[in-house]
Amino acid sequence: LIRERSSEWELKALPRYLCPKTGCACGESWIGLLRELELLRSPLTFDQLIGDRVEHVGGDLSCITSSPPPGSLCNPFYDEWPGYP
Repeated sequence: LIRERSSEWELKALPRYLCPKTGCACGESWIGLLRELELLRSPLTFDQLIGDRVEHVGGDLSCITSSPPPGSLCNPFYDEWPGYP
């Protein structure tokens, strides 16, 4: 079921648990792979932010921004990331 409903990219991104002696995937469980697939499909969230001028954008935990230091006229590294590539 996992292989039928997953893209090729998702299948390649799933971790493989191989037996160190035989090299086979006999130690994998479908429940474990399903959990990894759920994590892969869920949005990355930043629950805790560290820094003086770092904050979530509009309350969205998957999108953050930083503000320039007080009194700076120009900050070439300041840019608001929209949360997607």
